[in-house]
Amino acid sequence: ISNATLAILGNEEIIAINQDPLGKQADLIEREVHEVNIKEIWGGELSDNRYTLIFFNRHETVTTFKTSLDRPEFRGMKVIRIRDVVTHEDV
Repeated sequence: ISNATLAILGNEEIIAINQDPLGKQADLIEREVHEVNIKEIWGGELSDNRYTLIFFNRHETVTTFKTSLDRPEFRGMKVIRIRDVVTHEDV
């Protein structure tokens, strides 16, 4: 296993999302397949009336994600925090 994979597997913020007490699995919201990469956006409910969006780049090349929060599943929600849980930085 690579060091990058070990860092993800041991990341406490990622583990906290995965092990949220509500216990609901995230759903695939969007998937884009390109010649150089595959991009996925996953979303799911968390405890305490929270929702998570996971932007997953399946390749090592850097990519940009674009999505709209004007979707039925997001209506009525307000963004409180946007965070890169891999780098531990607020965006």
